[in-house]
Formats: sequence, structure tokens, C-alpha cells
Amino acid sequence: GGGVLAAQDWRSGGKGSVGCVRADALVNDAVTAGSGGDVRKAWQLLEAALEACPQHPAALGNLGYLNAIMGDRSLARQQLEDALIGDPGLMEPWVNLGNLIKDEKESEMALEGGTDDKAMWQYLWRFYRTALRLNRRQVDITANIAGLHAMERDWELTDRSEPRR
Repeated sequence: GGGVLAAQDWRSGGKGSVGCVRADALVNDAVTAGSGGDVRKAWQLLEAALEACPQHPAALGNLGYLNAIMGDRSLARQQLEDALIGDPGLMEPWVNLGNLIKDEKESEMALEGGTDDKAMWQYLWRFYRTALRLNRRQVDITANIAGLHAMERDWELTDRSEPRR
């Protein structure tokens, strides 16, 4: 499944500093720019949001998503994890972190001849189930969960077909 760029779920609600209230607006502008295809402007706005309000969860989550699609997986992972530390109720970083971990595992399997590790895929359930609890209507979540269900069926069939020792 694809990633998610969004900010609607986190707001300082006027309770934070003036900088954090400003960061809310910058994140919204960044989402609009990014959704319109202007990734450079989105990036700049998210950086400005973090300058105004360091550790702003929605800014970190969206910047993590952009870093993931630009190929900087380690920075993306750190930003997504920091976003969830700041606000575990944000749905998007759960999906994007799950996607990042899934992509890393698939790349490892393709490039290094890694094996299909059932435990690793089961670990992903945590990310997608949490996201699903937060937003049952997000298409990426249901697509990823459907893929994990299919893998689980494959493992069950493999377990049944292997000779018992």
C-alpha cells in the first residue's frame, strides 16, 4: 500500500505555544502543497513547522513520509517514531512506519536472498491494527491488512504440508 500524507488529526488546538499554532497552519499548507505534487514546497513548509514547534507530531510524521519516499529510510523511521512518541493517536505515522518496515523487509529478501520471516510479518500487525483502530476508513490500512491475511493463510498451508518430525 501507498503512504499517507496528512495533518488533519493533530492540532495544538490553541493550547500550545504561538509557534505550535503556527506550525499547525504550516503543516496544513504542506499537505496541500504535497497533495498537489509540490514536494519541495511541502518539505520547506514542514521544516518551517519544526522550526516553529520542535517535535510537532504531524510535521514529523509528514516529513518522515517524505523522507521515506525520497529513500532516506533511517531518517524517515526516526521521524515517524518521534511523531508517534509525540502523539500515538495519529493514524498516518502508524501506516507509514508499517509500510517502511515492510518495504525494508521486502528489499532485504530481494537483494540479500533473505527468507520470509513469519515473526517479522506478524510484527507488522501491530502497526496496521493500531492504525485501523484510529481510522477504519483508510484504504491503505485495509489493503495492508488484507495482504497480511493472505500471507498468514500461506504460512498455515506451509505448516500443514511440512512433514512432522
